[in-house]
Amino acid sequence: MSCIKDKLKKQTIQKPKKEYETTDSIFFRLSEKSALKILFIGLISLVSIIVLSIFTTATSLWGGNLNTIIVFLTIFMILIVIIAIVLLSIYLLMYYQEYLINNKKVAPLMLVKIFYRTKNITGYPDNIPTVDPLNGKEILLQVVDASIHFKVGRKIIKACSYLNFKVYKGETFGLVGESGSGKTTITRAILGINKLETGAIYFRGENISRKMKRSEKMKLKKNIQMIFQDPAASLNERANIDYIISEGLYNFKLFNSQEERLKKVTDMLDEVSLLPEHLSRYPHEFSGGQRQRIGIARALVIEPELVLADEPISALDVSIRAQVLNLLKKLQHERGLTYIFIAHDLSIIRYISDRIAVMHQGYIVELGDANKIYANPVHPYTKALLTAIPQPDPKTKEDRIKLVYDKGDIDYAKCKWLEPIPGHYVLAPEDKIDEWMK
Repeated sequence: MSCIKDKLKKQTIQKPKKEYETTDSIFFRLSEKSALKILFIGLISLVSIIVLSIFTTATSLWGGNLNTIIVFLTIFMILIVIIAIVLLSIYLLMYYQEYLINNKKVAPLMLVKIFYRTKNITGYPDNIPTVDPLNGKEILLQVVDASIHFKVGRKIIKACSYLNFKVYKGETFGLVGESGSGKTTITRAILGINKLETGAIYFRGENISRKMKRSEKMKLKKNIQMIFQDPAASLNERANIDYIISEGLYNFKLFNSQEERLKKVTDMLDEVSLLPEHLSRYPHEFSGGQRQRIGIARALVIEPELVLADEPISALDVSIRAQVLNLLKKLQHERGLTYIFIAHDLSIIRYISDRIAVMHQGYIVELGDANKIYANPVHPYTKALLTAIPQPDPKTKEDRIKLVYDKGDIDYAKCKWLEPIPGHYVLAPEDKIDEWMK
């Protein structure tokens, strides 16, 4: 345990330093010619107002209306002062910009928030390396210090707090925890539905939690797809299966002819063990397992790189669950897919996942290899989840020790991310990790 702190410095995800492009602002992006044009227009406006004020004053004096003279002079003086302040501000900001560039400095955060048009003012870079220096694996998705808050009336609900994890290309990353622990919330943030309060999310090294252009959003949607929990509610009851599966092909224009589109759809149906004659049918004509297969086909027909599976088998019968799990594993092997798999049941997560993150009250409390966590859980909450797994053998029912997790006075916000076993991380107070290891 003495070398834990040294390892943490190397293996935990460090928050990047704040980076701002000095020239990426409203006034600071002006070239010398553009600045001269603005100054020239401002001077012309200033002279025009002065000439107009003189003309108005002379006209008013000729008419002898003193009150009108005072009103017009006041308005023109205010306009002259406003234009003078704007011109002076532009000049000073350009002078300050020249000072920043010459001295290789960045603008203060206050000026960044007021004047900058930058897409990233969170302090996280727009791009990071995609290869993990610890193991050489390719990182497809990385979540850094992600916190998600919701405002309910005057209250702030902290749904997720400072989540950090990596998803490697070709693996299945499992998220497990009780209802309300934040599993679906973070997946919706990956899709861009939920906004981050702090932190950043990177896909292929690119920050996808920043403000993006429409073309960038479309590219992201094509590469990240979702399989929903309820197959009946996620399918349009008024559309036939041909349209449901083809919708992504239409949206992203992934075919050149109707023959090519139909071939892609029928090939996808064959991969999920459905028949071509099912294309003309509607969702209510299928069983729950068949509807979930349609949902899988809809997600995979556009060939995404990452699939978010939000409890895809919880609404299915036990006999159908194994078929869907085997289908997902088969398609992953054939297509090289990467999954983020959400479930309540640790036994299912262990079967399909390579690595597991256990979530509780918006925090990841344990993360590591699926088999290692199942064989040697460290966090008491993980141990409680394991004892809650139903056992098929009635004889072992009485022998099983049931654990109930009592958080007590543990404050997750004050806990540290420790590595008691190589590659096995636990969110815990330093004074309790030895006790938990026993």
